[in-house]
Amino acid sequence: MTMMALVQTTPTPPMPPMPPDMPQVVIRGSTFWDNLPPEAVVIVVLLITVGIVLMSWPIVRAVARRIEGKSQEDPVLRGEVEQLRARLAEMETLHVRLSDLEERVDFTERLLAQQRGMGQLPAH
Repeated sequence: MTMMALVQTTPTPPMPPMPPDMPQVVIRGSTFWDNLPPEAVVIVVLLITVGIVLMSWPIVRAVARRIEGKSQEDPVLRGEVEQLRARLAEMETLHVRLSDLEERVDFTERLLAQQRGMGQLPAH
């Protein structure tokens, strides 16, 4: 008895044709940044970052000192503040004296009005 082996083979599809070499398309109106290599872009970004940090450093330090409450006092400014406080205290004293004078004037006006009223005869 002879045995025959049936081997079934699957056909392989043919390879698709390779696309032709496409020319590189250059888009007109591209910006300066489009033509830079990636390394140059990284360097530019780092330089800009360092510039921003250097320019903002004094502001950050001033804010930090302000938060800590350790700001340096300006002696000229301190003198002006003390002078203004002294003037304010003087003005408060003058305000009290002015209030007393107003009360005295009101009292005098009332007394004069009563004397005029007593010296006149009632109208009939």
